[in-house]
Amino acid sequence: MKKSRYDIEASGLFPLKKAVMGVEKDAIKQALEIAGWNKSAAASILHIDYKTLLTKIRTYGISQ
Repeated sequence: MKKSRYDIEASGLFPLKKAVMGVEKDAIKQALEIAGWNKSAAASILHIDYKTLLTKIRTYGISQ
């Protein structure tokens, strides 16, 4: 019997979203460290809007 896409996602065979989130979190941390935790500079390094960076920092629970 062929598995549906929902069965595959539930089984954890394709944890792409988790992988992307991990890479994104690491990139944000690295940009913050390079920028000396200046969020405006980190947003510029990442080529994202300042408010987007603030949202992602909260989402990922990133702190100094």
